[in-house]
Amino acid sequence: NGGKRMRKATSMTDVQTNAYPYSNPVFTDDGEMFLYISDNNNSEEAEGVVSYAVKNGDGYENKERVDTSEDNVLSHIAVVASGTKSNAFAAWAKQVESPERANKDAAVSNGELSQMFNATEIYASAYNGTKWTTERLTDNTIADMAPTVASYGNKAIVAWRSMNPSTLEADNNDITSMFNVENNINYSFYNGTKWTTAQVAYNGTTGTVNAIDSAMLSDGTALLTYTVRSGEDVTSTETFYTVIDADGNAVTSGRLTNDNYTDTNAQVTA
Repeated sequence: NGGKRMRKATSMTDVQTNAYPYSNPVFTDDGEMFLYISDNNNSEEAEGVVSYAVKNGDGYENKERVDTSEDNVLSHIAVVASGTKSNAFAAWAKQVESPERANKDAAVSNGELSQMFNATEIYASAYNGTKWTTERLTDNTIADMAPTVASYGNKAIVAWRSMNPSTLEADNNDITSMFNVENNINYSFYNGTKWTTAQVAYNGTTGTVNAIDSAMLSDGTALLTYTVRSGEDVTSTETFYTVIDADGNAVTSGRLTNDNYTDTNAQVTA
């Protein structure tokens, strides 16, 4: 620790009891709210839905689903959050279709995998201190997954991986090698009133994406950092960035590392 004294945590508080095993809660930047995956009170079927809780005294009060507009719930995956109790933003991937399986214990076929991958879409929601307004950001037949979100005030950005494989048979069990037709980073920008149409931040020309992170400056400029694997082994991973201006336009990209080491899981803050 460089000779510095470490502060010891003096206590822990339960923020959620009887949680869904895949709850994976995430907090807003001010800690006044957290979002999580709920099983929608259905112990028989997979109905993971994004829900939220708001700070109340020393604990958090569970609320309802973030998106209550759809009766056909299916599975919400990997929720991320940013902002404050008066301007919060969330994003998640949702599996909008699921294969009908006569035998749920049978091995999953490549056709079923393809259907599940291609049925993942990105959703985003903005919270104004009273209610959530949710919008579907993608509507296509390719895999849209692993969103990240960053915000400042009433502006926000959601970026995600947009992937399309030529085959579902991974080379040497490397799942990233499957997505060789398209391996992009796409994004949508919230200008205070609406989300923009999805745009490309990285087009996959250097290699396959392994991870993304995002941050936003006080003037609305957004920063994306991402790890790209350009070669056959893990030492070929390098870190890149893209800057997106306050109007939602990608203005520059660059490479942050160029070495023979494994560079991965880049994080950015502002």
